[in-house]
Amino acid sequence: MKKKIILALVGLLVSITIQAQVGLNVKKVKLGDIPIVTAEEDSLFKKDGLLCTTFEFAYDYYVNDENKFELWQYEHRAFKIYDEKNAKDLETFDFGTIDPESIYSIQARVIKNGEVVKTYTKKDLETKKDEDAAEDDNPNIILKLSEVNPGSIIEFIIVRKRSNIFEQDDINLQYTYPIKNIQFTIVMPQHLKPNVQLYNGTYPILDTVIDSKELRYTTIHIDYLPAIEKEAVSFYNKYMCRVEYNIAYNLAQSRLRLNTTKDFVNEFYDNIQLTDKEIIKILKKDFIKKIKFPKDASDLDKVNIIEHFMKDELGGINIGVVQLTRFYVYIFNHYKIKYEIVVTCDKTLREFDKNFNGSNFYDNILFYFPSINHYLAPAQNSFRNGLIPLDYAGNTGIYLKTVEVGKEKSFVHSFKKIPNGPAEAGIDNLNLKFKIDPVGATLSGTIERSIGSYRVHFIQAFFKTFEVEDKEQLIDMFLTLDAESSNISNEEFLNTDPKDVGILPFIAKANITNADWIKVNNSTIELSVGKMIGKQERLDDKKPRQLPVEKEYQNSYLRIIEIEIPNGYKPVDLSKLEFGVYDSEDPENATAGFVSSYKLEGNILTITVKEYYNKLFYPVSEYPLFKRVTNSAADFNDIKITLAKE
Repeated sequence: MKKKIILALVGLLVSITIQAQVGLNVKKVKLGDIPIVTAEEDSLFKKDGLLCTTFEFAYDYYVNDENKFELWQYEHRAFKIYDEKNAKDLETFDFGTIDPESIYSIQARVIKNGEVVKTYTKKDLETKKDEDAAEDDNPNIILKLSEVNPGSIIEFIIVRKRSNIFEQDDINLQYTYPIKNIQFTIVMPQHLKPNVQLYNGTYPILDTVIDSKELRYTTIHIDYLPAIEKEAVSFYNKYMCRVEYNIAYNLAQSRLRLNTTKDFVNEFYDNIQLTDKEIIKILKKDFIKKIKFPKDASDLDKVNIIEHFMKDELGGINIGVVQLTRFYVYIFNHYKIKYEIVVTCDKTLREFDKNFNGSNFYDNILFYFPSINHYLAPAQNSFRNGLIPLDYAGNTGIYLKTVEVGKEKSFVHSFKKIPNGPAEAGIDNLNLKFKIDPVGATLSGTIERSIGSYRVHFIQAFFKTFEVEDKEQLIDMFLTLDAESSNISNEEFLNTDPKDVGILPFIAKANITNADWIKVNNSTIELSVGKMIGKQERLDDKKPRQLPVEKEYQNSYLRIIEIEIPNGYKPVDLSKLEFGVYDSEDPENATAGFVSSYKLEGNILTITVKEYYNKLFYPVSEYPLFKRVTNSAADFNDIKITLAKE
């Protein structure tokens, strides 16, 4: 729910006369000289596969000849391509969902050996619309290029008019490839002043007023930004150098700050009240009358019943998070259920900044019910029963509580940390029972996995809509244990209803046989017990770690492998199954660990493997502690035990 509101120009610019002027004159910008990449630069950046040689982005706010505000957006990028993968990827530019009518011009070209071999204009653009897009949604605007090869330079300029004069935005200046010559610019009439903040960078933000043109230029120039690494178990996107801005002052009227957190709070209460009489009539008739509570239903019962009803009825309808919130607000108010509204952002993309003093970080909405300590995500259809969505759990949010003074109602706000998700929603428990057939050299038995909703909420919420091929995919995901040789039969899936999300684990069970995990010799049987927990990924670092470890949720694994040893055999080397690895020298205080143990009772060998991660964040300095736990799981994959003839 990015707040992009049309400026109240009547109030904002009352009694102000501004001559028509254009700051950057973006409509006249043309591609210039062919970008030059030196041999030295080629040697430096060839290993990255791609170099962005120019990145210019500008917003130009100005008053046109009719004395009306307009906003134009200009973007200029040039790339040098070094490998086949990037050549293939950059054959198509996807400019995102844009109204085709808003595009003023496209200029693009492919350059080889210093010569332009192909040029493109607006007439070469194509449109593509997603199948699930709403009828009035804009299509994706695509430009397909030809003759793009390693060694090519490709360059484009796109100029478009924005449909709204919006008060805030954000843009990444850093990506997964190195970038040179970065220029971010906002041009405004001099009496409008933006608040611009740079994250993950310390470059100067220049604010320059040119009195003769009555213009204000706010710029950031960066000579070079390295590629951000996509490191395992990290939210690398949130560490990209990024600009956040909003229109902060109208100095022609006063020096009072515009677009503050306080303004957002004051406006948001009214913004989420449902006023459309026709919609209210529909809610009363087709929703409220159909919502039935059992006798003596608690507040928790009522909230869950309302959530399931609403999401079952509206799950496939694209009406936007704000309108959806209005529906819930109306229904909760009708039933006198007390709530607070929490507004936050996606923690995997950016850290919530409560000090920004504006609504830039207010993207996503939750309901919080203090009396039952319960959260509800109105726009997340697969998260039910208080399960906080992964991207918000553990983040900070602004909590909005309703207060009443006389007949007036409004919000008061506070900033709090949203709880981490429940540990039980991150479980993955495996129970494997095998008998050994020495003659046929096979293992046969049963498998059962219980998996918490943080891993499978989407499966539980939409299982009833799955086709046969979808269910076959579930077999590969959860029952074969990453072994092509596993033969699965009589599979069964339990707890596959949306009402199970966050309450009951998804259970997959079946019969299983495998011939690759056993090797029968004349006097011994070798069992690859390490492979029976499924393939474990190893963290192998070719470069020093740059980013902290960040996890979406706490997770744990409990694997119990029971093997019936055939008559005439006994295990000879079980000591390798007894060990523990932790993220602390003191196991009692460890927040992550991998622990293996065994028990031999009669002819039944039971191997128990526990793995847990109870902390969501490890700074770079503690990465080796996390790594040694995860890699011990990968090491376990290599463990084999031997059964010898007695």
